[in-house]
Amino acid sequence: MKQINKIKKNSKNDAQLLLLAGIFLSVSIVALSSVMVSLVNADVSIDETSFIKPDYDNVRKEFGMALKDKLEGKLDYSESSVIAYFNDTRDIFVFFIESLNGNYFNAEYLGLARVGDEIVGITCFLKLGNDNEFVSEIITYDIY
Repeated sequence: MKQINKIKKNSKNDAQLLLLAGIFLSVSIVALSSVMVSLVNADVSIDETSFIKPDYDNVRKEFGMALKDKLEGKLDYSESSVIAYFNDTRDIFVFFIESLNGNYFNAEYLGLARVGDEIVGITCFLKLGNDNEFVSEIITYDIY
């Protein structure tokens, strides 16, 4: 009789442990899936998933070259004239990019880049986007 009671007691404890393990496993799976969804959505590299990134790389390069051509030899002028040249270049790019590709482009003048007292470039904020995604960065173009 003692052995039967001992077996019943052990099976009751085993059942409780099995139930506890099942609950723990269920909660762990739900928590892990939540973490995985958060990581997938939050930390996606734009280089791997973006369709606009190659376009942005081209626009960034071409805008820098156009800006350099426009400002070459003119950085000694007042900052207001540099801003005017910058805005002219930006407006041309806005017109062509928005009319030809349907993408949104914006460039904001942030200031002149200096090494000591010498002006060596121009710092700006670039943004290219469409209805689905956008790419933006602060960049300094060297203008000699």
